[in-house]
Amino acid sequence: MYERAMLERHLAQAEGHVALGERHITRQTEIVVELERDGMKRSLSRPVPCSRPL
Repeated sequence: MYERAMLERHLAQAEGHVALGERHITRQTEIVVELERDGMKRSLSRPVPCSRPL
């Protein structure tokens, strides 16, 4: 039972990390959109290819 409880805690922690990462990606996407709207060239506002749709 101890092992299962530990695995469940690790899973919950990993799910929290994924959720935090998704929030970061969402905010970074918002920043890119704002920069592009304000006239920054896409090549400057997004130096790394983004695999998520805007």
